[in-house]
Amino acid sequence: MTDPQRVTAHFGEDLGGASLPGSITAMEGRGGFLRVALTPPESGPQPSTGSECELEMHDGGRFRFVVTELLPESAEYRMKLLGKS
Repeated sequence: MTDPQRVTAHFGEDLGGASLPGSITAMEGRGGFLRVALTPPESGPQPSTGSECELEMHDGGRFRFVVTELLPESAEYRMKLLGKS
């Protein structure tokens, strides 16, 4: 059985088409917000506010998200759901 918190964030060409593994750390109430911990790329562009991605869930489901905030105290990203892919 796979970990239901596991995700892969697929970013567009602004981040070189990077696919970053990570996990959902919190679902934040209303409004479609998640906190996600991602393994950042070793070099090159980093996800930042406004970066759009497609989150692939553990079961293969895909949803479009945008990064709204980097949480430096926890190395997590706050993301908002844009819609289903």
